[in-house]
Amino acid sequence: MIMTLALATSEVVNACSPAIALSIDPNLVKHKETIYEILHETVGRIRIGIPRLAEDEEYADKLTHNLKSLSFVTNVRINLAAKCVAIDYQENETSQTQIQQLIFAAIHGAEQVVLLPTAIFEEVEEDIVSVGDWFSNALKNIVGVTSLMVGVVLVPIPIVPGWPLILLGIYCLTSEQKDI
Repeated sequence: MIMTLALATSEVVNACSPAIALSIDPNLVKHKETIYEILHETVGRIRIGIPRLAEDEEYADKLTHNLKSLSFVTNVRINLAAKCVAIDYQENETSQTQIQQLIFAAIHGAEQVVLLPTAIFEEVEEDIVSVGDWFSNALKNIVGVTSLMVGVVLVPIPIVPGWPLILLGIYCLTSEQKDI
């Protein structure tokens, strides 16, 4: 048998109740169409071979997102050609076994991850930038017109110099404005 299930009490950290711990053959595991194998493991790093990565790029994106959401994971690198994922992590108070179990759970859970298309975020970002440009242009125009009017009013008065305000107004009104 490749995998056996056992009830866990304190073996699984940050998992939903009731917790199930997996006693796993470290060489090969199959679970719901996801086959993976631990290729190499040292303290702070694990490399897992997942043949599905070569044929399913969407799964690779979901897996990356799922693994990066684990608090102890510091870096995730997926090599599609080699069909493997390298995971760097911090081993604080969590044992190596618990870390493995959480990584395996993330591999299994990656199928259920829903990623929003990045085009939505790019469109929203463009809208925000265009609104910011509009406010910037409007502010320049307001400052320019106000400075120019106050400067023209103050020029005939000998005590208060109006020329700096006129120059500021000309600068604001003639400087390059951003396209909206």
